[in-house]
Amino acid sequence: MRPGEIKSIQFKDSLAAKRRKRFFALSAGVITIILILMGGVAYGVLFSGYFDIKETRINGLNDNHRDQISASIQDMLSKKKFYIKTGNNKLFFSKSTAEESLLANFSFLDDVEIEKDGSEVKFYFTEREPKGIWCFADECYFFDKEGVLTEKTFRSSGYLFLTVNDGRNFDEKPKSIDGEYFESIMLVKEFFENSGIKIKDVYIAGNAITDFSVNTSEQYPIYLSTDPNLKSQLEILKIFLDQKNESGDFNPQYLDARIEGRVYYK
Repeated sequence: MRPGEIKSIQFKDSLAAKRRKRFFALSAGVITIILILMGGVAYGVLFSGYFDIKETRINGLNDNHRDQISASIQDMLSKKKFYIKTGNNKLFFSKSTAEESLLANFSFLDDVEIEKDGSEVKFYFTEREPKGIWCFADECYFFDKEGVLTEKTFRSSGYLFLTVNDGRNFDEKPKSIDGEYFESIMLVKEFFENSGIKIKDVYIAGNAITDFSVNTSEQYPIYLSTDPNLKSQLEILKIFLDQKNESGDFNPQYLDARIEGRVYYK
């Protein structure tokens, strides 16, 4: 190999080494800048407080429920991921997840809408309106127009709420009332209200399949069933009561309108 060729090879190796060194230095610089930028972004997102939820507004709740919901919202905002508080960060706060969680945990809620407005989050609630009280053994719950059992309450002994005493056995409390009984009892409630008769309570016996009894302000129980012909049963019962009330002297021990087309009494 000629001396000139050796020098040329050495020069090329030196140039390649310089290029590699320059490339690694440039790469290290770029990576450092990227890491600094990522660190800055992470700090800005997680620790600067710029994206923090600073205020929450709760709308549509009565005073009895406000404290419960407020505590649940604060729990959501206090959640952490990898020991970093992210629950109160607008970028990580999920409206849909929060709405689903609130509806699942609080049966008295009918609807939840959440709105983000700057550093504020607004919660709009719609509560289920109680239509009566449904009791299982020693536990009583409000129920709404759809038959959904909501929060626990006390057994009512007056006429303010329709009270249903359900003597049937359940392995665990159902979330809603079975449709057959619920629809029948609500139909009976409407019938008696239109007839000017107040319902004190409704009783379903432990061994009942379709039967139930209604205790009214008239001081005698009326036996009915969830038969598909319940509406016609009630129409016949109305005719019977109108006729008997005209006489002015009708004080039976009970009425039985479970057989279609007839009303029995004692």
